[in-house]
Amino acid sequence: MKTERPLILKAFKSQGKLKVRLIPFKSNETPSPRTVDLEALPSFLKDIGDPPLIAADTKSKDLLSNINSLVDEMFLLNFLHTTPPDDPSEKISTYGERIKLLPKSIESLIELLLKDQHDSGLKAFLRFFLSMSNNQEAWEDSLVGKLKKVPDRKREESKIDLIKSVRLTFSEGGLLEDILEGFEFRQEQLLTAMEVAENILENQGLMIEAGTGTGKSLAYLVPTAYYCLSTGKRAVISTKTRTLQDQLLRKDIPILKELPGLETLVATVLKGRERYLCPKKFVELLEVSTYTENSVSKILLGILIWSMLTESGDLDEILLPTELRKELGADRYSCTTQLCPFFERCPYFNARENAIRADLIITNHALLFSEAVIRLKDGDMDKEVKGTLLPNFDLLIVDEAHELENSITEAMSYRIEPYENAQLLRTSLQLLRSSLRSLKDRYEKEFLEKIWKRSKELSGSVEENLKQLVLAFGGGTVGESIRIQGDALKNLNDLLSELNARIKSFRSLFTQVSKMVEEAFEEEPLSRVRVVGTELKATLTSIDDFHQNIEGFLEEREEKRVVYARKESRNGGIYLTISSAPIESDKLMGKTYPNVPVKIFISATLWVHSKGSDGFNYARRVLGLPEDFHSVRLGTSFDYSQQLRFFVVEDMEEYAPGNQVYLDKASDLIRTALSIVKGGSMVLFTSYSDMRYVHSKLAEDLKDLDLKIQKPSDSPTAIIEEHLGSKNSVIFGVRTFWEGIDLPGEHLKLLILFKLPFDRPDDPLINARIKYFGPRNFMEGLNKYYYPKMITAFRQGLGRLIRTKEDKGVVIVFDRRLIDSKRIYSRKLLGSLPPEMKIEVATGRKIIAALRRLKREKWL
Repeated sequence: MKTERPLILKAFKSQGKLKVRLIPFKSNETPSPRTVDLEALPSFLKDIGDPPLIAADTKSKDLLSNINSLVDEMFLLNFLHTTPPDDPSEKISTYGERIKLLPKSIESLIELLLKDQHDSGLKAFLRFFLSMSNNQEAWEDSLVGKLKKVPDRKREESKIDLIKSVRLTFSEGGLLEDILEGFEFRQEQLLTAMEVAENILENQGLMIEAGTGTGKSLAYLVPTAYYCLSTGKRAVISTKTRTLQDQLLRKDIPILKELPGLETLVATVLKGRERYLCPKKFVELLEVSTYTENSVSKILLGILIWSMLTESGDLDEILLPTELRKELGADRYSCTTQLCPFFERCPYFNARENAIRADLIITNHALLFSEAVIRLKDGDMDKEVKGTLLPNFDLLIVDEAHELENSITEAMSYRIEPYENAQLLRTSLQLLRSSLRSLKDRYEKEFLEKIWKRSKELSGSVEENLKQLVLAFGGGTVGESIRIQGDALKNLNDLLSELNARIKSFRSLFTQVSKMVEEAFEEEPLSRVRVVGTELKATLTSIDDFHQNIEGFLEEREEKRVVYARKESRNGGIYLTISSAPIESDKLMGKTYPNVPVKIFISATLWVHSKGSDGFNYARRVLGLPEDFHSVRLGTSFDYSQQLRFFVVEDMEEYAPGNQVYLDKASDLIRTALSIVKGGSMVLFTSYSDMRYVHSKLAEDLKDLDLKIQKPSDSPTAIIEEHLGSKNSVIFGVRTFWEGIDLPGEHLKLLILFKLPFDRPDDPLINARIKYFGPRNFMEGLNKYYYPKMITAFRQGLGRLIRTKEDKGVVIVFDRRLIDSKRIYSRKLLGSLPPEMKIEVATGRKIIAALRRLKREKWL
């Protein structure tokens, strides 16, 4: 079938009429552009064979969205994993070159999987460039065929002067100035890099606070890279988020490799096993694609295309529905290792092998501590343990180190969620039923009925246990955590012991049926049974996770943990969670990777003002570091006196939960402030109830603004991406937005902090840690743990505003406790801010007047 050459469409107005200019994609015989009326476009396109269409801009795309031959560019951007230029013709070329790398053999799958008539343009576009492909491989052979493999090599030492190399890199007129266009010398960056280098050479740990704008990523990467290549040893870099992992690999590592002596540096990213595509699972899903909905089959085609182009198999490279991601991610339960036909090109095992051969491994805190949990349970933190990704290493750099307490708590906590667990049981039972029906021609009816009867009995017993948990521990107020201790804890353990025995039996039956279905696969690989088998494996993973959480409750020592129940409002319902979290996170920190000789902790917020100390006592305390652990505080390259206006509202009531006067006054001020500044604003809260109340008061009056209110299940990354694409966007966020959010320039000009970011002191875990860090009295715990924790969170929130030397912005704090000199924490907080950060205390009315003036003067 002949496929027409793609056309570029540009919509415009002429003499009051909407017209469309059609520009053929460049070729040696390009005809002249044609212009037609918008109304006449469908019939015109039909006459010329309905060629695939690429919109020249967003306006054209919106106007022509109902035309079937318009190419779905979001599909191409996502699954071709590329960033094309703005010029439409160059854009088509970029897409085309990627498609030409694919094997011609996928054309039949394109026909099969693109079922919707609205995708005719996308189908034609893919076929057009696929016809130019020289790849004659079978598509099965191309699947994850471009994985980047680090070659095996002998790790040797090189003669590199670490200190001299760092000086040459970061000094004025140094190597970075030659490599990076627009590079500005920063004294703080040089000092950070020198501190890291010196402590590596002295084989000692370091804690360093490097202010925002320091350029700390390169400051720790350069000396670390030179250390690895000069010693032949391996280093691990741990960041807070997977996004930052990718940024380090794609943005910073290429810069490193341009430095003399670092050309051969090998760096790799490691994420949790579930982040990598399992090719076996994917092929199983693909083989039953005729059973899937149009929207799902289209995504499967996209994944197929991406899998043939990706160098990592990392599912974070593409946007996927959560359930599909879970279904396709690697997992330890369904993995058959060497028995798998895709073992030699498995992204997960490839990542493991690359890590063993790499100099630098870039991971995240969640994986770092998940690995630590596995090694701790094995009893030897110094050994690599089956099931872990990280090989042994000699140097650990921890970025965003202020987040470690939360990360280790998350990794070492267990959770029972009765409603979700009950849903899992119902899904499992339905799946068992359909599995047994599909096997009725292979096994005796009496045998299958016996399995079904026992499955129903066990499932009913487990659900009954879950109901008892809700009845016993679901009586608290929504949003409030209630500690479970004494007789209540004994009752919980008794219920969980029963639940544990029953879920083990249910799991055993489920596994048996799963194996029976798997045997059926071998005889009928393309039957409907295949779908059931894939679902069984995914469900078995969830059952195992449920079981492991129950056992976690029963195995851990009670006095070292806090067990508590909490009800949350979610998706229109009330859901109970029962959690078990470690109290002594500092001791757990101290036990993790004890034989790594050099650990370097770096963040913009580790220092807390404290008379009679160097200000790092709190950070050492929560990280389980010795009192003499070397620590350094460096300044920032920002001029806050010129870049920041910092207001505190003096005529506010004192904040208290549910204080109606505070809520209404704050709502009025926020309404007025946002109506002046418009988009590029963010309002940060510490509770969903406060945020929802304020939003409800403002939504009607601020219809011209795009108010994005964070919900418990929302992804902060998705909200940020939407915010970046809208000039009128305002974010209403809670704790996850107080840190790790980078919105430079016009994207964030106004930051409103609704109140000081105190955790509730009666929260079971916070309360237990206050008592743990203050064994003599509660006030000691407040001073040593609770107040510094709040100050660190406040500094993080404040740090969202000024991200570059060109940024200017206004921060407004409603909570006047900040400036109350009678309060110990206020003095500590003010002393922890940069001295050039001048605070202006004024009435709300005067602050609004100042905002109007700054807007008028175009300072904002």
